Amino acid sequence: MKIKKAFLISSLLTAIMAVNAFGAIKVTINSKETEFKDAQPEIVNNRTMVPVRSIFEKLGFSVAWNNEKKTALLSGNNVRIQLSQDDIKAYNKTTGMEIPVDTTVLPLILNDRFYLPLRSIAETTGCSVDWNGENKIVEIKTRDYVEKLEKEAENENKSSAETVTSLTEEKTLDQMLKDADKRGDITETDEEYISKMLNCLQKIKELALQYDDPTLLRLYSVKYTSENISPSGTNYSEINALCDELDSLTCGKLTEEVDKHVKDFVKIIRNATALATSSKASDEQYTEKIDSLGRQRSAVSIDFAKDLYDYFIDNSIIYEKLFGDYSLDAMN
Repeated sequence: MKIKKAFLISSLLTAIMAVNAFGAIKVTINSKETEFKDAQPEIVNNRTMVPVRSIFEKLGFSVAWNNEKKTALLSGNNVRIQLSQDDIKAYNKTTGMEIPVDTTVLPLILNDRFYLPLRSIAETTGCSVDWNGENKIVEIKTRDYVEKLEKEAENENKSSAETVTSLTEEKTLDQMLKDADKRGDITETDEEYISKMLNCLQKIKELALQYDDPTLLRLYSVKYTSENISPSGTNYSEINALCDELDSLTCGKLTEEVDKHVKDFVKIIRNATALATSSKASDEQYTEKIDSLGRQRSAVSIDFAKDLYDYFIDNSIIYEKLFGDYSLDAMN
């Protein structure tokens, strides 16, 4: 038994030393770096482990340590979390109901300090956790801080929209005439919109296939099976950025109907990626939700292809040469 325990400790220290060779890990809470006076964060089996008090007291939690039993109790934000080296239990303080916790990695004692798996515990308290691999930074954001950032972004977008509206209203007739295409009704705005829009849709589809993510493949009806799926933890930042770009595009008058379908498609993609990063449902319930979004995507893609085709035909545009043979299938 002693030999086995010694082996486990030796393996653990080897893993930690291998990680530390690449540099120290930093942790930020709401974009502010956290200082660790003595015990530092460690990476064990690709999971970030942190000293219990250093992080969670800053998140507003009280920490009670039972030295005899080697257990800790975190309490705050209407959550109570019981921790030992063998188990993690979390409860809602109001209802008393148990909260699901990822116990793939359990707490451990290193150099007489009690370490916790940062992501699973922080997410249980309602925080979001992101890993900046390039700079070796764990970024923690509380729910209030995220809501604040979203509100600021919403106000900024609203201000930008009001500015665009104001500029549009001030546009002179001479400038509008300059935008007109020689063919009359079709404007440079229509053509530029179609080109940028199709490019974004194609990139989203390429990323969906590149990630090999079960949620996106199911959404696009690729590799479809009768088996249930579950979130894979994919980072969808690139896809969300392309959705932002699609939302920001300005269409011409002749492409307004096409743009409505594009905006509907963006909502479906956003709903799917949001569900994949926050769902607590069972695999069966999660699969049903993604399949429902997949059916919505299919219906929107049909309407999109029809209206885009009508636009091309009505304006004698040879779309195959300009935008490719599969431009009508950009959402499929």
